[in-house]
Amino acid sequence: AADVGTDHGLLAAALALSGRCERVVGVDVSEEALRMGAFRLQQRLSIPNLDIRLGEGMNELNVGEAEAVCIAGMGVHTIMEILTAKKDDDLLLDKLECKRLVLQPTISKPRRLTQLYDCLHDLGWGVSDERIAYLSSRWYISAMFERSETAIHTVPGSRLASLNEDKTSETLQQWAAHHYRWIQDDKVKTGIVDDEDRRWLQEFETLARDAQ
Repeated sequence: AADVGTDHGLLAAALALSGRCERVVGVDVSEEALRMGAFRLQQRLSIPNLDIRLGEGMNELNVGEAEAVCIAGMGVHTIMEILTAKKDDDLLLDKLECKRLVLQPTISKPRRLTQLYDCLHDLGWGVSDERIAYLSSRWYISAMFERSETAIHTVPGSRLASLNEDKTSETLQQWAAHHYRWIQDDKVKTGIVDDEDRRWLQEFETLARDAQ
């Protein structure tokens, strides 16, 4: 696995120590962040299957080196810039031959997340799993994408909505209600509803209203 934007290195170290990954590469563009975080952590714990590198996006990864690429703790646009970066006119994402993407943006607004999901769909990736969490007064959706020639357009939360698990359902309802109110407030301010928000409302408006 590769943790792009590893910063403090906690995710990369946890993956390396979990026994689930033969090797983990953590990459970050900030030398200072690595020096204060991941490099220091690697030195203290001496994790043999953890490799920390300084570099931008996925540029420091080698072909076939990471079956899964994780990107967490970044904004949607930064994540999309990393995923659409090219090398020699080819997408780095395609050249690296990774099979899975695990993404957790810092923003949970349907409009922004839908843009990310659309971007991945256009690149030939489909959602295979989702998780939702509410921590420190903030919502987080983590999504796993896999390469798919038959991927359909989905909106954030669609995969979760199909699971029908009681706990997930309750959390999903709360998330939907929160963002439904946000969209309505934004509509009052601007007088419009963006296309991405409209698509999300088509699937979640009933659930959101029922949860209020």
